[in-house]
Parts: sequence; C-alpha cells; structure tokens
Amino acid sequence: MNRISIIYFALLPLCVASAFIFIADGLLVSSAGVLLDGFAASKEQIGLVNACFFAGAVACTIFSHRLISACGYERAFSVFCAIFALSALLGALSNNLLFWGILRFFMGLAYYSIVMIIEVWLNASVTNSIRSRVLGIYETLFYASFGVGALFIAFSLSVEATLILSAVFIVLALLPLNLKALKTPLVPPKAKISLPNIFSAPKLALISDFIGGLCMNGFFSMASVFALLYGLGDGSVAVFIAISMVGGVCGHLLCGVVSDKFGRVNALLLASFLSLISAFLLGVPKIIFVAVFFLGAGIFVLYALSLAIANDAITDKREYILASRAMLFSYLLGSLFAAPILGFLMSAFGTWGFIGFYVFLSGLLLVITFFGRFVGKRAFKNTKKSREF
Repeated sequence: MNRISIIYFALLPLCVASAFIFIADGLLVSSAGVLLDGFAASKEQIGLVNACFFAGAVACTIFSHRLISACGYERAFSVFCAIFALSALLGALSNNLLFWGILRFFMGLAYYSIVMIIEVWLNASVTNSIRSRVLGIYETLFYASFGVGALFIAFSLSVEATLILSAVFIVLALLPLNLKALKTPLVPPKAKISLPNIFSAPKLALISDFIGGLCMNGFFSMASVFALLYGLGDGSVAVFIAISMVGGVCGHLLCGVVSDKFGRVNALLLASFLSLISAFLLGVPKIIFVAVFFLGAGIFVLYALSLAIANDAITDKREYILASRAMLFSYLLGSLFAAPILGFLMSAFGTWGFIGFYVFLSGLLLVITFFGRFVGKRAFKNTKKSREF
C-alpha cells in the first residue's frame, strides 16, 4: 500500500461519514432550484434563497471555530450534523420563501462547518508532497457522492420526501465516527469570534478560491434552473448534473497529479482553459452533455488547488484550522454572490446569462494565472517553500 492508501484506510470512518454528508448536500442543493421553481418562485427569488445557504456558510467561518476549540473535532461534527438534519426536516412545514431562506442559512452554517472539520482532519494527516493527490481523492469522493444525491431529482420526489431522505443521510453520517474512535487533529487554542485573516494566504490561492466559489456554487445552485430553461426534463436535469460531477471526478484525478508533479500554477492553467472552452460549447445543444463534463472537470478542481496552495505554507499543525477558515471564507464570499448574480443574469438573458457568466470568470482566471507567472513570485506564491500562515 502506498502512503495515500494508508492515510485513507486509517481515516475510512471519516470518509464514509463524509460520503453520507455529501449525498445529503447533493440532494438538498441540486433539488433546491427545482423545488423552488415548483413554488412558482422567480429566478431572482430562487437565487436569493440559495444565497442564504452561502450566507450561513460565511457565518460558519466566523463562529464555528469557537465551538471546535471548546469541544473538539469529533463532538463538533455531531453537533453540526444535528443542526443540518433539523434544518432540512423543518423545511417540510412550510413553502414560505422567507422561512426557507432562514433554514438555508442554518443548513449552510452547519454543512460548511462539517466540511471545515473534515478538511482539517485530512490536511493534518498529510505532507506537502502528496497533498494535492490526497485532496484530489477527497474531492473525488465529494463529487461522486454529490452526484448520487443529485440523481434523486430524476425520481421527481415531493418536497417532504426530498427533505426527509436528506435528513436520513445526515443521520447515517453520525454512525461511522461513533462506532470507531479515530485520532483527531490537535485542537486549536480557544479563540475569540473573529473574521478569518484571509490576507495572510498566498494571493493566487485567494483569487482562484474566490473565482472557484463563484463558479462551483453558482453551478450547484442554478444548474438545474439552467437545464430547465434549456428545455431538459427532470430526468435529463439529473443526468446533466451527474455528468458534471463525473467530469469533476476526472478533473481531480488529472489535476491532482499535474499539481503535485508539475506545480499548482500549471494545474490552474489547465483547469481554467478547460472551463473556458467548455463554457463556450454549452451553447451548442447537440454537445451540451459533453460540454458540461469538461466544465465540471475545469471548475470543480479550483477549491482543492487553492487549498493545496494555502496549506503548503503551514508549519504548525494547529494552524490548519486557520488556513481552512481563511480559504473557506474567500470561497464562500464568491459563493454568496454567485446565485443572485446568476439569477438576475438568467432572468435577463436566459441560458446565455449562465453561459456568459462562466466564459467571463474562466477567461479572467486564465489571464490572471498566465500573466501572474511573469509578475514575480512575490505576487503569486505557490511553491512548497511558502510560509505565509
């Protein structure tokens, strides 16, 4: 067994728990556009309700570390799972959009707190030489699981069935970590509630992370709405999203190797180029499923690559929580604006609003990454020798 296999075997209960959480997230996030469309909500309203999920996620980077430092990673994981499941179940009580917005806020806070715990656990267990490949496998697990959750759209489940089923998966995530004890990361010292210090991170990590938040969670929130506007039925919407997840899996396997062997910048160039070309091709109906495969391969790797750049800089293992908070905050700021922007663009320009959004952001990242190579390493630190945290 190689080192990567040993790490994942040792953390198998955490990986199983993560898979259940990601299935629930895929079901809740991917179905949100379809469910809200069934409430006769406008595209702008759908975008704003989905943005509440990411507003809660931003709040997690400000408040959640306090609970983690007080009770440890394992117990904090259980607390946030409970909040996540309850927020999902309560949505069955009403179709009021304000009520759904509040619940989405708590879902986002709980879900991304869980993600932060999982990522700290993983990053504390690996070295820089294999970090991108380990994170690539982790992201592969995420997209595979998220894709399974998204496929439930094909069954045209009722609102109540969707929410109950998602809560079942969240509760299942509690079992593996309670059945077998794991070595947890060092608990960080108690700290005051505060904004993450994002400017201590390498600049390229921040830029790609923010654009990744816009691209990735814009897709998660509004891809189902785009597919419906394109004229796809519920079954085809589920296939459309699932194919993008498969693309994300393949993208991570490819970019993880490129990143560790040839550098983070080269991996970012590859990802942004793929997403730019595929975004253009979304406008061609005959190859829309091929295009979304490569779009997924390009955009879904951005967060993992950004996280690898940031975590390369860490020397004290107690600081992984600081890096995770900073990168999540930057990523989620992008995510917060993505759904409302796409909602307004799609309301004004239809499917071309969605396509133009990805063409612009992919092209911007490609230009910044390419020309940043010639600006100097002070502006874009991406090597394993960086020590900015």
